[in-house]
Amino acid sequence: MRPLRKTPTGKSVIAVDRFIKRFTLGKLARKDLIPKLKLIREAAEIGSVNAEACLAFIFDNGIGVKKDLSKAVFWYKIAASHKNAHAQSWLGYAYGNGVGVKKSFSKALFWDRKAAKQGYAPAEYNLGQAYAEGVGVRNNLSKAVFWWRKSALQGHVSARCNLGKAYETGGGVTRNLSEAVKWYKKAANQGDGLAAYNLGRCFDAGFGVRRNKKKAIAWFRYAARMGFIKGSVLNGP
Repeated sequence: MRPLRKTPTGKSVIAVDRFIKRFTLGKLARKDLIPKLKLIREAAEIGSVNAEACLAFIFDNGIGVKKDLSKAVFWYKIAASHKNAHAQSWLGYAYGNGVGVKKSFSKALFWDRKAAKQGYAPAEYNLGQAYAEGVGVRNNLSKAVFWWRKSALQGHVSARCNLGKAYETGGGVTRNLSEAVKWYKKAANQGDGLAAYNLGRCFDAGFGVRRNKKKAIAWFRYAARMGFIKGSVLNGP
């Protein structure tokens, strides 16, 4: 359905979409959505895909309203049917974990694939996880690496860490320690504690880099600050 130009109260749907865009870009806080709830609902009800997904998010997180997963699922399904990648990925998560819906790995994969085909990094990462763990599909580390790489290239931190581990162990890809270090470093610089710990291990053992005890300890300490418990072992893993 093509959205109308104005909501029933006369507000421009384009203006509502711009407001939502600012929120998705991190320029607004969750509390900033509350005064706009009525407008977002109106825009969603006349077919604004961004408003549909935003309204689902609002019900999912209880922002200015009582948290209601059934309403969140309702609006996410509508937004997903209108090709909103975030909504499709959320449904993949919901079906994979039984959140607001009956758990179904086949439906989780269906929606994650839809979102991944649009280049949505979280969905690409989730597909990689499914292939790595054999959840709903046959275990296939090569396919896991394929999807992690696509996600990692867009900056997804967990995908970058997983790609580093794949290169370190040779799981689904030719073993390459320097590549492992490269991806660990990218993820660690984004604040990933596990990647920082793994990078510390590499410097401690000389995997893919020249052995450097000081750098190893520095990365272990950083991992600890990021909440990764093993990183508190400052003299090595």
